[in-house]
Amino acid sequence: MFSIANLIIRLVPIIFGLLLAFLAAGLFLGYGFYSNVIDPAFEIDPQLRHDGFIVFVTGLAWSPFIAIAALGPAAIIIAIAEILNLRSLIANVLAGGLVSLVAFWSSSQASSFNGLSDGPLIVVTATGFIGGFVYWLVAGRKAGRWLVTPGSV
Repeated sequence: MFSIANLIIRLVPIIFGLLLAFLAAGLFLGYGFYSNVIDPAFEIDPQLRHDGFIVFVTGLAWSPFIAIAALGPAAIIIAIAEILNLRSLIANVLAGGLVSLVAFWSSSQASSFNGLSDGPLIVVTATGFIGGFVYWLVAGRKAGRWLVTPGSV
């Protein structure tokens, strides 16, 4: 048995976990951009590659775009995980990778890559893994606990 109040209370860490996961994914993607993995065709000043502030600002700027692209698939997977009580770290990390791949392939930017190499695909998948891990740290470890009321067997 569950109550609506428990669900509403549970939504707070879910939303906070998603926001932090999108932020972590953006920071990791910013690092992938400046480490010359995403697209080596970009000519970036070598001094900027080692500037952590530029990577941080780029990650902050990309986080909303990641959130827009991944919010739908992430919401579906989070709902499934909550209903099925999936609290596993591995399940959350793999779900993050799946969400990032779905968001990447559904975006219009995926078709603009000519001869997609393994580099961008690995960075996008690793970005999802990072986001899934951060979500698990904040909210995924307690998935489905709102379904069980205290004192029930």
